[in-house]
Amino acid sequence: MSSDTIRDGAATSSSDTYSLIGRGLRIGSAVLASALVVGLSACGDSDEAALEGSQHQSSQAPSAVASTAAIRDNLAQLAADTAALKKASQTLIAKETVSEETRKIAQQAEPIFAEEESQLVKTLGVDVDPSETKLDTATMARLENEEGPHADMAYLTLMEGSLDKMLGQWEELEKHGGNDLQELARSSQQQLEDIQQALEKRMQY
Repeated sequence: MSSDTIRDGAATSSSDTYSLIGRGLRIGSAVLASALVVGLSACGDSDEAALEGSQHQSSQAPSAVASTAAIRDNLAQLAADTAALKKASQTLIAKETVSEETRKIAQQAEPIFAEEESQLVKTLGVDVDPSETKLDTATMARLENEEGPHADMAYLTLMEGSLDKMLGQWEELEKHGGNDLQELARSSQQQLEDIQQALEKRMQY
């Protein structure tokens, strides 16, 4: 074999080798670029998911706080209304000129309102002011000032309008409160319904 033939063979072999190396580098670069794109895409998805999760949590937090504040406001209002009806019942009981039938309703209602007020104060952790009530204060004032049948009617009118409202308040608290509050709400509703039944019988006279 001549030296020219050897050189030509070596040149061809070297050229083929460089060609293979170049092709391998191009393939390797393409694979690496593809891997980088996939990796960056995955990172982007992960960051986006993390951002969405963070936004979801931040949107939930104010909602939970608002819900807790609303429940506490409802409890405070219910406590004031309950205290006002307890006071009204005590006022009726103290009057000597009212009918015995109405007095019996007040005597049934007063300890129930006292118990509910105590439970609400315990739940809230603060005392309540009956003057904060949103019930019919004009009828309450009439009850304070009237005697006899007029005092009877004032008390019965006050109770009739107030019990429906308070039952609705307790129903809302039962829906949205925790387990302890739900138990108190169910118990209070039952007791108020008992007063309501006695009131309905009295109103039939």
